[in-house]
Amino acid sequence: MTRSLGNPSQEIDSEPERTLRQRLKEKQNQGNPKFREDMENIEGTHDEQARRPRRTMEDFVTQSPNTSRTSIITPSIQANNFDFKPQLLLMLQTHYQFGWLANEDPNDHLERFLDLCATFKYNGVSDDAARLRLFKFTLGGRAKTWLNTLPAGSITTWEDLQKKFLGKYFPPAKTIKLRNEILQFLQESEEHLSEAWERFNGLLKKCPNHKIFWSQIEVFYNGLNITTRSMIVAAAGGSISKKTP
Repeated sequence: MTRSLGNPSQEIDSEPERTLRQRLKEKQNQGNPKFREDMENIEGTHDEQARRPRRTMEDFVTQSPNTSRTSIITPSIQANNFDFKPQLLLMLQTHYQFGWLANEDPNDHLERFLDLCATFKYNGVSDDAARLRLFKFTLGGRAKTWLNTLPAGSITTWEDLQKKFLGKYFPPAKTIKLRNEILQFLQESEEHLSEAWERFNGLLKKCPNHKIFWSQIEVFYNGLNITTRSMIVAAAGGSISKKTP
């Protein structure tokens, strides 16, 4: 004797979870508005998730071709068919590099870059647009890595880029160190006055924000040896404290 398998015409429920929630809603707290609202919110969330396209694990780890990671947003330009000459890009990548050596001067790098940019002008292209497009070609090694790890779209002006660049490679601690070197300047033995003056100015150049203006001559003079000081006093016709800068 075979067992009946039930009504063959009975349809299989394709959404048992939804059916169960519906029955629970009808059975429990049918008169409770708060319960009814909560159940509707749950159903809405479930339906929204069901409508979303199915994604595989590969979808989550594959980068979209339209995803931009660049930290620099360059201004739009008015010039048609504009492009930098390959010779200029090659020059930047060979003679204007920063990021490969340990003791590079970021202020000197910016100065040289701006001097180069001042030698050309394109109609319909602002200074910001040109500088922001070209500066990345001057970076290599650790500096290139630093630029690429900044948040996407975090730089929109040349001022932004300068601040971030100097904030990274010329932090306040470095300013304090170089400023102290200026204040503690001493003439070396066997160093001529002209050589000492050149070296002192080199220290000032390394620290553009030293904020030592009126006292520069005093700091330099106090760092000279007695013989050189006497020579300066004689040449000035008296104490330099009475002289104007």
